[in-house]
Amino acid sequence: MVSSPLFYFPFLICEVILQKKEEDRYRMLLQAINVARVGQFLMDSATKPFFVVAIYLCANLTAERYVVTHTTPTEEGEEGQKDRQVFIAKKDFDLTTADGAVTFLREMYNLVAMLEDLAKHLDKRKQDSLVKVDQNASKIISLTSKAKQDRTGGSTLASVVEGDADEEPQDDLGVFGTDGIQAILKKMNYKINLIPAGYPLIACVSNTTSTHESEKGYLKFVKEGGKEIEILQYLTGIDSPANHTISGVRIWPVRGGNVISMPVAGGWLTSLTKPSAHPWSVAKQLFEAVDFMHQHGVAHMDLKPNNILIPVNGGRLTVIDFNRSLRVKGVEHRFRGVVGTPEYIAPEVAAGNGFYSAIRADLWSCGKTLEALCDKCRPSTDRDTLLEISWQLMDEDPKKRSMMTEVLERLARCTVDATIRPGSSR
Repeated sequence: MVSSPLFYFPFLICEVILQKKEEDRYRMLLQAINVARVGQFLMDSATKPFFVVAIYLCANLTAERYVVTHTTPTEEGEEGQKDRQVFIAKKDFDLTTADGAVTFLREMYNLVAMLEDLAKHLDKRKQDSLVKVDQNASKIISLTSKAKQDRTGGSTLASVVEGDADEEPQDDLGVFGTDGIQAILKKMNYKINLIPAGYPLIACVSNTTSTHESEKGYLKFVKEGGKEIEILQYLTGIDSPANHTISGVRIWPVRGGNVISMPVAGGWLTSLTKPSAHPWSVAKQLFEAVDFMHQHGVAHMDLKPNNILIPVNGGRLTVIDFNRSLRVKGVEHRFRGVVGTPEYIAPEVAAGNGFYSAIRADLWSCGKTLEALCDKCRPSTDRDTLLEISWQLMDEDPKKRSMMTEVLERLARCTVDATIRPGSSR
């Protein structure tokens, strides 16, 4: 999902995983209809129709363009039916011909201009509500897809690798329905409880012979060619108390990639029950984790609360999701290209117009993650100190950001000072 700079307004980009039947096309249109109806509510004038563009790409490279519009009622129908009507306009483009491809591209440019104009007519009085909805929704994973009960829900920007006929996934399990992954589940005595909506490459599993919480975990399918498996194997193989890479990981090669099995390691960093009781120890572990990765030549490139797990009552912190991580030769090893999660991407990375230090970009994301933790804490001396560190890590000038080793040294000095300061809370 991307947002218009003119307004806090979502343009949805979704890919529906293809099945043998044509249900995916209808799922796409149902999503578009829902967005069109909600979007019309956000308009500042009932005379300006809100619309959504949906593209369905067929196997023969025909692009089916659907424009889904919430119709503006001219008169009140029976029981208000007019208010709930939508209109769908369909047009096909043959992308195998030059004329068809150029015509399709021209139409897309025209529609972008129309969407930008549409954003100007959204009711600005509802902007704050949209921001709050987005902030609250970003902390929630909607678990609406239950294995063998419901269809796989949500949309994803990740594609499923196409396999042979005998590897065709089951409709309700997606990629986890392939014979290879089903064999792994049987060997482990595990069953799939649900596939989080919007996360079709992750499955929540549990042991069929136990109901204990420790027997629950996750499976993650990683497509072939990614660096995540290599980096995860490398980091988990290093024995160090500063290593906060998720432990207990097992990896199986399957057709088209690998499956990672990992235990439940807690909730997101910002889901602590009493965050004000733990900021110092949690921050220290976060700094240790990032310093450990950097010392061993890995830049995470997607540090955020969702990728930092910790038991809700406090405990050992764990870093997950190395899908975007990079192997680095040092601080000055430079890369280009935008990678990460909006709001947690360093400004020089988000700019996308030059080379940057991956390690220094990690420092900014770490500072932003620490700030999110502090926002959950009550005012205190510890919180003030940690906020000061987070802001320094988020300095606009990458070279002015302190390295993790320096931050840890500062924390050590603060702890020593606290023990001799009268009335200290630490």
